[in-house]
Amino acid sequence: MRAAGKTVGKTVTAALALLVTTAGCNWTTFDDLSSGAPVRSIGAPSGFDSHDFGKSITPLSNGQGSAAAFIATSLNGLHVALVKLDRGGGVKSQTVSDATLVEADGSSITSVAEIPGTSPTSLLLGSPTVRAQEDFGRVYKYTLPDPSTGASDTAATFLIPLLGSNDSGEGRGLAAGYLDGVETTADYVVGSDNELAVVVDGAVATTALGTITVGTAAPTCDVSYEVGQDNRYGVHRPILAARLWDDARGPTMQQLFVGATHGTGMGTLSILNVVNGTLNCLASVVGPRPQFGHALAAGDADGDGVADFLVVGSPGQQAFVYQGWPSLAAPTVPPALPITPANPAGVDFGYAVAALNVDGLPGDEVLVSDPRATVGGKAFAGHVLVYKYDSTSNAMVQIGEIAHHSPGGDENFGYTLNVLNFCRADTTALGAGPCPKEELSRVLLVGAANEVFVYFRVGDNLPVPAADVRTP
Repeated sequence: MRAAGKTVGKTVTAALALLVTTAGCNWTTFDDLSSGAPVRSIGAPSGFDSHDFGKSITPLSNGQGSAAAFIATSLNGLHVALVKLDRGGGVKSQTVSDATLVEADGSSITSVAEIPGTSPTSLLLGSPTVRAQEDFGRVYKYTLPDPSTGASDTAATFLIPLLGSNDSGEGRGLAAGYLDGVETTADYVVGSDNELAVVVDGAVATTALGTITVGTAAPTCDVSYEVGQDNRYGVHRPILAARLWDDARGPTMQQLFVGATHGTGMGTLSILNVVNGTLNCLASVVGPRPQFGHALAAGDADGDGVADFLVVGSPGQQAFVYQGWPSLAAPTVPPALPITPANPAGVDFGYAVAALNVDGLPGDEVLVSDPRATVGGKAFAGHVLVYKYDSTSNAMVQIGEIAHHSPGGDENFGYTLNVLNFCRADTTALGAGPCPKEELSRVLLVGAANEVFVYFRVGDNLPVPAADVRTP
């Protein structure tokens, strides 16, 4: 991804030629820098049903005492796992006990958000359907085990109804970030099927907060959400707390981006901020199809470490990139750069999106998945396409494809796309300290129907092989 008017690097025609390792392989076997990138395949932890691991993945900002970590939740029952990777590619998973989540009444956790600035790490967990009922959901706060002391995790705390009593689908969307109040304390964002709520500084009241309304003056943001007839679009609603332009209130203050898909009518993207505990609608974009806004990601176009573009997924063969943000003092949104695959091979292109540097040049590229694409003659095998901005044509151009090396039918590769922080340093020597910046890499995490893949960019961020890993 390159911002308009900036130099565009040489197109990489084979940016990622990807291989799959097996448990006993030395990762450096695959470090052909011209065409190879190592990848770790992770199978389902115990408790996860078939075709139910890889569909709900949340990367964590630190490795929880290891090189990297993420949270996986089951969409078929109450299963939550903390998955860790060491710097040699070894994988360990720790299942959160049912007793810890007993208040969820056996329902699935479909939305997870890390609360920034917490130590040990705390999460928001959303269960939008409780006891197999469609009329209300619940939100929980859960603290992971402390890797510095070895202390166990804590029971998930039920946060009182945030949007009124038994609101439909409460917890279907979750986010946490610095939106208002004290910048060192994160705010919680909770979305249901019809409303949004922001809990400033995480100060949950002892009584329900009641109905939250948004934007009394034009423009009007759409905060409703409809699953529609196809339930694969109803896992969770995307809510993204990101900083795409400067806020005079402080250097870490973020904006709020919310997708609203619909069974009928067009989907929307709403852009809001929070001032003195009140949600303000800054702008609203209506998409070309009902599922516009199904996926959101922010990226850095010029590699200066500051996010400056937004990717919006619109399943049905499109995604959109909005770059070069103004201050939004006036309710305007940058023109959209559409992304449409040259050779459509499925129906869900735009289902998941991400922004990551994959070509080694400054700035992020855009990754868009179609988990129902036909690959190698296999229906619903799924793949991920990589795009970068071309200033000559002012368009997004494809530079690569990521797929399973041996695709199979119904694998749904690309059901989720995430960016994972990976620390190459010796985490044992670091203790509880943060990973040095020069040792921190951002790598690609791809979820499939029952598998998760961690892809490592070619170049200098290959993992260090563990001492006990043998070359095949």
